[in-house]
Amino acid sequence: MTKNIILCLKPVSKALFKMPNQVEQDPFQMNPYDSMALKNLVSIKQTNADIKIICICMGSKSAECVLRRALALGADDAYLISDRLFAGSDTVATAYILGQAIKQFDNVIAVICGVKSIDGETGQVPQGLGERLGIRRIIRADNIIELTDSKITYRKSDTDKTYTMQTHLPVIVRYNNFILKADDISLIAIKRAKKKSIHYLNVDDLDADISRCGLKGSRTKVRKTSKRFDKQKDKVVLEGTTTEIAQKIRDILVH
Repeated sequence: MTKNIILCLKPVSKALFKMPNQVEQDPFQMNPYDSMALKNLVSIKQTNADIKIICICMGSKSAECVLRRALALGADDAYLISDRLFAGSDTVATAYILGQAIKQFDNVIAVICGVKSIDGETGQVPQGLGERLGIRRIIRADNIIELTDSKITYRKSDTDKTYTMQTHLPVIVRYNNFILKADDISLIAIKRAKKKSIHYLNVDDLDADISRCGLKGSRTKVRKTSKRFDKQKDKVVLEGTTTEIAQKIRDILVH
């Protein structure tokens, strides 16, 4: 039986940072944690023919570019969760909507999420998914080593130590590793990805309660957003002996 792995992708604005080798006209790029997770899963799939990688993400039609790239990199299927009723969803509403989407698939052995997205950095969705899907095993992994019928083996770093650990499936994985260099994709892979269908899921497909979606289902409200980091401050050059420079740095931090 095919073992489904759901990878939740977060499309992030290209204004935050520029990933090398990205298509210039694409409005979004893949969250770096998600990119690394996908690369890890594709490598595991090479020795596990019964694994299927299903990528899902929430967004408008313009987020299709992220799913197309995922297909070109080796994902098997792609689903875009898109409905005007989902607009304005915070982490609570997002976890509910993603949970409803994941329930549409059978034999899900693992749900993978980046430990956080670089635009929001809340890191709350994986725990929310665990609660809604009834999956109690929520782990943080830097690298997935192996997936069997019943267990996952992974590496986890803690301060200056790295541990190899194992736990039973199903599991929610908070993937805590990222990549800032995009992999080169062959022209053949890009052409194949363009021929594949991206499936759309709306509020009716998910049988979702609209009172738990979008702004209605959100516990927090966004008052203001910024697509760019704050402008860099003026450069300060410190001169003097080591002791004098250390004192000057201290004074800057204090004030």
